[in-house]
Amino acid sequence: MVVNNRGRSIALGVTAAALAATMLINYPVTSGVSASRSILTGRGAHAAGSLDSPADALGPLSITPALDSARAASAVITADGGTLTATAASGAVFTLTLPKGALTDQQNITMTPAASIPDLPLGGGLAGGGAVQIEPQGLILMETATLVIQPASPISFDQQSPFGWVKAGEDFHLFPLSLDLTTITLNIDHVDGYGIGSGSSADRQAIAAHQPSGLQPRREQNVEIAVEGARNKLQGGLTKKQQKKLTKALNATLIDLFEADLAVIESELTPPTADNAQHQEAFSGSSLLCGLFDLLRELRDQGELAIPLSSIVVGQATTAVLTLRDQYSQDCQQNIFLVSNLISLARLTSAIAGADTRFAGLSSLVPSILDRANNCARLKLTFNSHIEAHFQYGTYSITMHSDVPLNYDAQNRMFTGQAPMVHASFSVIPAACSVVTEDMDDTCKVYLKLGNIVADCDSDTSTNKDYDVYIDIGLPEETITIICPNVPESSNTAPVWAGQFACSHISEYYTGLYRIQGWTQGSGDILASKKYEGTLCNVNPFKELTTIELRRQ
Repeated sequence: MVVNNRGRSIALGVTAAALAATMLINYPVTSGVSASRSILTGRGAHAAGSLDSPADALGPLSITPALDSARAASAVITADGGTLTATAASGAVFTLTLPKGALTDQQNITMTPAASIPDLPLGGGLAGGGAVQIEPQGLILMETATLVIQPASPISFDQQSPFGWVKAGEDFHLFPLSLDLTTITLNIDHVDGYGIGSGSSADRQAIAAHQPSGLQPRREQNVEIAVEGARNKLQGGLTKKQQKKLTKALNATLIDLFEADLAVIESELTPPTADNAQHQEAFSGSSLLCGLFDLLRELRDQGELAIPLSSIVVGQATTAVLTLRDQYSQDCQQNIFLVSNLISLARLTSAIAGADTRFAGLSSLVPSILDRANNCARLKLTFNSHIEAHFQYGTYSITMHSDVPLNYDAQNRMFTGQAPMVHASFSVIPAACSVVTEDMDDTCKVYLKLGNIVADCDSDTSTNKDYDVYIDIGLPEETITIICPNVPESSNTAPVWAGQFACSHISEYYTGLYRIQGWTQGSGDILASKKYEGTLCNVNPFKELTTIELRRQ
C-alpha cells in the first residue's frame, strides 16, 4: 500500500498552537501494528511494543461508575450543534460542545457525572478530576465533538490519566487527550463514558496491557499511547525545528496505525459465508463497517492524506452491507427490537457513502434496507379508552377507539402513523330528565421509537429495550342536551373524554403529546401492552379503563 506525501504533516502545523488545535484521536488503529517509528519517550511512555497486541495480552477491563443522577444535565440538540454543561459534586465541570453536522437529527443528549468509581484502576482515583456518562450511549457523531473537563483541583501533568468506557462500564481503556496542554480536552466521535483521573505511568502501562474487546476502544487506547508521547515532548518545551520534527514523527506513527487498520478492514470486510457465530464482530453493530466509516471520515477531513484503496474494497463493502441487511432481516422476524439493526445499518451505509466519493454507490442500497425495516416492523397501535362518571343529570359513559398503522419515517428517524379517533360509544343514563347526545371524532397521531434507534458501533441491540410511544389523542368533542319539563332546553359541547384523559395522564403529558413508557411484553401478534384502570383523577373523579397495544399488522 502506498501513502502519498509522507513527509507532509496531516493538517498539523509546526507551531505549538497548531499542534494544540489538532484533532488526532479519530485515527483508527488496530491490534496488530508496527511501532517501529514510535515517538514515545519520557513521561508515561509505554514500551514501544505495547502498540502491538501480543497473543498473551490481558483481557478487557471493566469499571462500575456510580452515577449521580441528581446532577445530570440534558438538552435537546439539533443538527446545528450546541453545548451542554454538567457539574459533579466534587466541583469538576464537564462541557460538551457538538459542532454543526455532528448529529444527523435532533437528539436528547444527557450528561451524568459519576459520584465515584470504586474500582478505577488508578492509584490516585478520580482525585480532582472526574468522569461523566453521556447518552444516548453508542451514538455516532458525524463530526468530532469536544469534551472539556475542568478539574475541581489541579492534576499534575505526569498524573493526568484520561480514560473512556462503553455501556455501563465495559471495555475500560485509555483515551487520548488533545495536544492542547493548557486544557483537559477530549475530542470524541461517539457518545459513551469519559473521564480524567490521577495515576502513575505504571498505572497507565497496566491498563494498556489489557486489550479492549471492541474495535473502537482498541483504536482509542492505541492512539492514546502515541499521543501521550507527543504531549510529553511538547510539555518539555521545543524549538520550532523540534516541533516540526515531532510533527513528522507523530504523523508517521499515526499513518502506520492508519494503514494497519485499513489492511484489516480490507482483509475482513468480506462478510462471512458461514454462521455468524464464527464472525461475531461482523454481526455485532456492523463493527467492520463502523471501522471503515472512521477511516473514510479521516480521509475526508485530512485532505493532505491520500491513501489509495484497492479496487476490491468497494465491492467488499457492498457485499458486506447486503449480507448484514439479509441477516438483520431474519433476526428482526424473531425480535422486533432488532429492527434497530436495520435502521442503524441504513444510516451507517449512508454515512459511508457520504464520507468518500468512491463509496457513493452505497447510497443506492439504503432504500432496500429501509424497506426491510418496514416489512419487518409492520406495526399498528390499537387504542381503547373507556371512562364513566356521574354528573348532575345522570351517568355518562364514553369509549374511544383508534387503530393506527405505523411506518418507518426515514427523515425523522421514527415510526409514525395516524388514524381516526372515533367514538365507539357515547351514552348517558339520565337521573330524571331526558338526554340527547352527539359526538365529533378527531385524529389520533402516533410516534414510536424503539428505545434509542441510533447508529452505533458498540451498543448491544439484541437485548430488549422499552418502547417509547408519543400519542396525540386529538380533541374529540361530546355534546349533551338536557331536556326537562317546564325548563328551557340546555345544551353543552366540550371535549369531555379528552379532558378527563388529560386529568388522569398529566404526568405523561409532554409538549402536546402523551409519552407512554413501561410497557408489558406481549406474546404472538401483540408485542406489548399498557393498561390503566381505576379512578386515576382526583378532580371530578371518574372510572377509567384504557388499554393500548402494539401489534404486528
